[in-house]
Amino acid sequence: MLILGVHKDESNNTIGNYIVEGTKPSTKDKVINVETQYYENPGHHDLKDGNMPYNSTKAIIPDNHVKLWENSVKIDSDPKNRWAIENKDGKVIYHRFQDDGNGNFHWNGSTKGITSSGKERNIKISDVPSDLIKMVDSK
Repeated sequence: MLILGVHKDESNNTIGNYIVEGTKPSTKDKVINVETQYYENPGHHDLKDGNMPYNSTKAIIPDNHVKLWENSVKIDSDPKNRWAIENKDGKVIYHRFQDDGNGNFHWNGSTKGITSSGKERNIKISDVPSDLIKMVDSK
């Protein structure tokens, strides 16, 4: 496994209660459990790289996938994924990084995905956590 990036998963003793900016009042004076989350690129979304060949039914991983991972956040309502937000050509694109259950994450798609043949392969906006959408809408 080639590790492309890491995140510290800061959560208190309540499952699914994650710190995004470290200013949450409910975490004050609480013991914080820090777990490392790893980002890898297995290759099935990548035309150029990875341990596995590209799967033509999958959306192509964006060139800036490592930067997206670095800016990704955990959302309380979706604890098995991390999400990144990208503004491109005036439109918001949501990128999902999926946990394999062992602390390893990989880019799993976006709301503007496309396959190598040009076919749309999007994450449905209804699958994006509503609290993440609200965060974007409030800015």
